[in-house]
Amino acid sequence: MRASGAGQVTHTSNEQFDHVIRWNLYSTFWATRAALRLMQPARTGRIINMSSVEGKHGKPVLAPYVAAKHAINGLTKSLAKEVGPLGITVNAICPGLVLTEGISPRAHVSPPTWGSTSTDSSNSSPRKPPSNAPSQ
Repeated sequence: MRASGAGQVTHTSNEQFDHVIRWNLYSTFWATRAALRLMQPARTGRIINMSSVEGKHGKPVLAPYVAAKHAINGLTKSLAKEVGPLGITVNAICPGLVLTEGISPRAHVSPPTWGSTSTDSSNSSPRKPPSNAPSQ
């Protein structure tokens, strides 16, 4: 099962939705909570959560993934206000789509569907990772 839960909501089972939320949101919550338990007594620390550009927008057929990433952004913002006064920063990185082997060649990826703007899409194909990039 994919961590994105790709597919129409009407065809997404509760188990698939739960898997996507656990994989993306719960894991972020659990790791952040564990880190804060160490950082709070020291009154210093940096937490950087991995989100997605989809956590700021929406995307057809990715509703569970988008919901999880929006939740990560909300968690990040709330925690930044909660622990900021203690000297702990909490931020999220929101990258766009990176074409990897995990992205299906049948996904019909084009600049409008992978999150680029019109100024980014002068090249009609998305950027691929460099050939020396570590494999997944």
